[in-house]
Amino acid sequence: MKRAGHGTSTLISLAAVCGLCLSMSMSASVANPGIEALNVEERIARLLEQMTLEEKLGQMSQLNASEGNPPDYLGDGLRHGRIGSVLNVVDVAVINELQRIAVEESRLGIPLLVGRDVDDVEYRANAAVAQTVA
Repeated sequence: MKRAGHGTSTLISLAAVCGLCLSMSMSASVANPGIEALNVEERIARLLEQMTLEEKLGQMSQLNASEGNPPDYLGDGLRHGRIGSVLNVVDVAVINELQRIAVEESRLGIPLLVGRDVDDVEYRANAAVAQTVA
């Protein structure tokens, strides 16, 4: 299987940001009382108007969080809207704490997107099969 190019990963990141904006009705209503009455497009427009350039760029930032205790080294970035997504966190308690910081302690309360990067597992498995066959 061929790895996605840099342009594809940028497109995926932008799609994730759009999806994130659409999924924010609960946190947006906490940060912006009365927003429930707006339709989705209006909610997104209002949120984007409120966001600083740093926060918009932060929503496109995805960091590996598989080492140590991520809330310790990512907390400040989450509070200031500089991180929109993390990869490879497997501990549910850690994910919940990262989400709590993002939603309750940041200015806009935007939820954190959490994912796993499992491409390498496939490549390692293919390499192992190739070595076995050779």
